[in-house]
Amino acid sequence: MSRFDASAWAGMWPFTASAPTFLPELCKNLIAAGISGAAVSPLNAVLAPEPMGANLALIDQAGLLASDDFEIRVVPVLDPSLPGWERDLEKLLSEHEALIGAVKILPNYHNYAVDGSEAAALARA
Repeated sequence: MSRFDASAWAGMWPFTASAPTFLPELCKNLIAAGISGAAVSPLNAVLAPEPMGANLALIDQAGLLASDDFEIRVVPVLDPSLPGWERDLEKLLSEHEALIGAVKILPNYHNYAVDGSEAAALARA
């Protein structure tokens, strides 16, 4: 039986003294725990004023780590309250479709309602 972590995070959380979790380290630890793949989001995107930089950095790392031994799917963070999120989604899907597993939204951190117009627009996209 294969095991897949459906909600992993890689990156640095600013409110902790622990070392940042970089993608190679995360994959190594998951493999050691018997997990054969993960959907990974960039932790740095949570508090970033604009999450695309963190998304693209994680995509670059994931592309370098792609292997048959461990399945990586990047789950980028989008903030639909920002102008240009549609362009960001299009870029992610057109340039990195093979690595993208889903899209994550964080309305509590990005200050919009989960049932509001921003989230609804992203759901329709």
